Amino acid sequence: MSKNTFGQTIRKLRKEKQLTQKEVAKEVGIDVTYLSKIENGKLDPPAHDKIEKLAKILDVDSDFLITEAGKVPEDITNMIPKNSSKIPKLLRSGKDLSDEDWDRVQEYIDKLKRKDK
Repeated sequence: MSKNTFGQTIRKLRKEKQLTQKEVAKEVGIDVTYLSKIENGKLDPPAHDKIEKLAKILDVDSDFLITEAGKVPEDITNMIPKNSSKIPKLLRSGKDLSDEDWDRVQEYIDKLKRKDK
């Protein structure tokens, strides 16, 4: 994901919420000029914690914004060392799955988790 695309997403969501850059910047704890440069694609997306604050303010899923920023959610990153050899194989094997197939995979995982309880 490019800097510009992330910035455009933030701008679009902010305007939909009828929020000013100043209001959002204050809530996130960043300078308004920093937010402006992000929205204009002049700076890379901020750190995870700031993206999570942006997501909360803009009322969107934090995983969505983290992915838009070209980053990996921290909980996923933390899982990788434990399952490092399995994850790439799983992702590669599912590269051609449809959204419906992925929904079924999620249902199966949920079923397995319930079975373990």
